[in-house]
Amino acid sequence: MKTILVFGATGLVGRHLVPLLADDVNVTAVTRTGRPEGLPANCVPLDLSQPLDPERLPNAIDAVVYLAQSRRYREFPEGAADVQRVNVEQPVAIAEVARRRGARHFIYASSGSVYAPGPRPLRETDPAPASSFYAASKLAAETLLRPYAEFMNVVLLRFFFIYGKRQDRRMLLPRLTDRIVRGDSVDLGSGDGIRLQPLHAGDAASAIASALEIEGLETINVAGPEALSLRSVSETIAKAVGKTPVFGSAGGAAGDLVADTSRMHGLLGPARMAFGDGVEELLP
Repeated sequence: MKTILVFGATGLVGRHLVPLLADDVNVTAVTRTGRPEGLPANCVPLDLSQPLDPERLPNAIDAVVYLAQSRRYREFPEGAADVQRVNVEQPVAIAEVARRRGARHFIYASSGSVYAPGPRPLRETDPAPASSFYAASKLAAETLLRPYAEFMNVVLLRFFFIYGKRQDRRMLLPRLTDRIVRGDSVDLGSGDGIRLQPLHAGDAASAIASALEIEGLETINVAGPEALSLRSVSETIAKAVGKTPVFGSAGGAAGDLVADTSRMHGLLGPARMAFGDGVEELLP
């Protein structure tokens, strides 16, 4: 049976991905601590903020899915070293271990934040200026992992606005939900605010499972099925929590973060979960 290493297996997407894979493959979940209750996988405790010990990893590896993220992604510049280590250095080091141990697939969870907001759907071939340190770390990892396509299939997935149960409340959609619950104003800037494509964590996991079948090197946007304005997203959340949203106009126009998902549809299949159907998972 194939062995797939999932780094970040207890995170938002990993909790959906491991059960999805576990029926067909041997999943080794790399976690910060021991085996979480109910996780259908072998577990390897590994602190990715520390230097990698390859001896902790299986001798035979068929595929790697790297979902791990630095917890200090908002702490620039104090957390810069941790972000660089977890988001860049470790996936590259693990790709080298995987190459030596015969892996055929490497999936890296990147981010739509590598793009600059704009008026049209963002294509994988568009410039990626990566205006934050976090986004730059994702782009750096993409750049360093691409040459490994000479030895294994490498798929770089640029995720847009993932949400789901037990998500870190510092992320955009949980923060927005908490503002609405408290009755705080949601600043739209101009008009109805930026447009975005909320992606349910289960759809993100399905995309990863499909990516494990891809041959060669691919960079793919992965986003939800709807492009929604910030006003629309806020109104959907407000309805779910029984509140009337309060809107302001501070912030100015930032442009949209909407993905061109034609490559996703062709290679991975479309996302299924409409935001209105998944919004209750954001509630505190």
